[in-house]
Amino acid sequence: MKKVLIVIGLCLSLFATDFEWAPNLERAKTQAKKEHKLVFLMLSQTTCRICQFMKNKTFEDEKLSNFITLHFVPVKIEIDEEGIPQAFKVIGTPTFYILDASGRKIGRPIVGGAKAPAFLKKLEEYIKR
Repeated sequence: MKKVLIVIGLCLSLFATDFEWAPNLERAKTQAKKEHKLVFLMLSQTTCRICQFMKNKTFEDEKLSNFITLHFVPVKIEIDEEGIPQAFKVIGTPTFYILDASGRKIGRPIVGGAKAPAFLKKLEEYIKR
């Protein structure tokens, strides 16, 4: 039974919809410039339960994942490991910033987590600008 559950888990992970995170902010900006996209920056902490919810549940939503892949270059910074980049403020985690390819902030940051439909609505507002 244990082997069956492991196989099922592996199969489900193959079909999980997720996007690839850029390795760092500079690479995300470079890629965003090439692909004419915005940068989706997530400031997170490894011990943050809401951050884990976003990564493991919200971002697994197919519609949201596809939207992010189409419009953004996502990059995640674990602030407890890497520190907070100078240009950004963190009120709580997760904090999300939308940036243009030069790194200029667009609108206000999104603070906290949400389920996929609500988070998608927030991101759609940045695309309409």
